[in-house]
Amino acid sequence: MICFFWNCRGVASANFFRHFRNFVCVNQPHVIFLIETQISGDVADSAISKFGFPNLLRIEARGFSGRIWMLWRNDLVVDITHISIRFLNCHCRLVDSLDWVQIMTIYASPIARFQKLIWESSVDLDPGADVLWLLGGDFNAIIRCEEHLGDSPRTTRVSKLFLDFIFDISLIEVDYVGSDFTWHGGSLLSKA
Repeated sequence: MICFFWNCRGVASANFFRHFRNFVCVNQPHVIFLIETQISGDVADSAISKFGFPNLLRIEARGFSGRIWMLWRNDLVVDITHISIRFLNCHCRLVDSLDWVQIMTIYASPIARFQKLIWESSVDLDPGADVLWLLGGDFNAIIRCEEHLGDSPRTTRVSKLFLDFIFDISLIEVDYVGSDFTWHGGSLLSKA
């Protein structure tokens, strides 16, 4: 199963759609999670109709919260188990497979006290050692100082809450290929 998480920071632009279409053509993902889409309603419906995926689940934005979209192909069986404004949890398997994978997409608040709620509720969803659990999204937290470059004291701190969450459920960081930093705002850079 090919799964992709993309913090797109807006899907309405022609530039995003060109990159999206090229990515799908090259990689043929079974499921894509788009985070921070920045559109909703009729504008979102128009954008989604161009993506070419027959299945969609959309968590609408509430202020700056939400905006998670899940798009998947017909050869993937999906069982949505939990939906909130900040995360989506589901079980997925390919049609010709018996092996389920639990996938959780998170769009965490940058505010620590709100992140704590996500980490606490996520621990309860741990499927145990018998099921592969894949977590992705925008955690808005770093676990190493080198994942941040810039002068904002708020974002330079390693998140103890996030580290505790990773430790409590024995998560393993997957290898990453790409830019050293996946987010930028002015002179601030971060691997979000």
